[in-house]
Amino acid sequence: YVYQIAFNSARAKLAPAAVRRALNAAVDRERVVHTVLKDRGAAASSPLWPHHWAYDSALPAYNYEPSLANTTLDAAGLPRRPARDGELPARLRFVCLVPEKYSVLERLALEVQKQLYDIGVDMQLEAVWAEEYTAGIQNGNFDAVMLELVSGPVLSRAYVFWRSTAGFKGWNFFGYRNRDADKWFDALRYAASETEYRAAASQLQRTLLEDPPALFLAWGERSRAISRRFEFPSEPGTDPLPELWRWMPRT
Repeated sequence: YVYQIAFNSARAKLAPAAVRRALNAAVDRERVVHTVLKDRGAAASSPLWPHHWAYDSALPAYNYEPSLANTTLDAAGLPRRPARDGELPARLRFVCLVPEKYSVLERLALEVQKQLYDIGVDMQLEAVWAEEYTAGIQNGNFDAVMLELVSGPVLSRAYVFWRSTAGFKGWNFFGYRNRDADKWFDALRYAASETEYRAAASQLQRTLLEDPPALFLAWGERSRAISRRFEFPSEPGTDPLPELWRWMPRT
């Protein structure tokens, strides 16, 4: 699962890829992992699981570069404005939905809010109950939303959330549209060899870095506790949940 602030790319203020890249460059992910997740996580730059065998670790990740974020927003026509009465006017303002009573998501959103403020971006937080939160996502009634989205261990998890071509019935509620991403998602599906699959994964990863659908923060780390009343065939160190159907009561 990857913690992220997913953008509604259909909203004019968040539609430019340069704006979304700038927001990604403005966040110190190592600080987020340390202060909020208590070092139980790893920095994330995309929805593609970094431990997948086809993941291209040679490609650059998002680094904490507030100067680059400032320059990119300036070039996008969103310059910083002089302070008035001690208050810095926002060069960009948007609302981020946060589910009420989900403490980790709330703390993550607050940390990102503070870091974005340093580059003159006002991310306003709106805490709503789970039903309103879910309905807002499904109806596209949001600028951005703080969430934890399943994105591994296989690349098909990212496919259902971020592929955009008309006619595809997935869970892309975020207004994200990118023809190159669609092309490489499909290339993964129909790759005839390991070489083709690796090449498609690398190109998809590059596309999602250039046109990020979300502000990716961190991959969470968890331990699972399973009752001794069950036995399961998973190898040590692997997640047993994908093979839940094979669990058996101990005799």
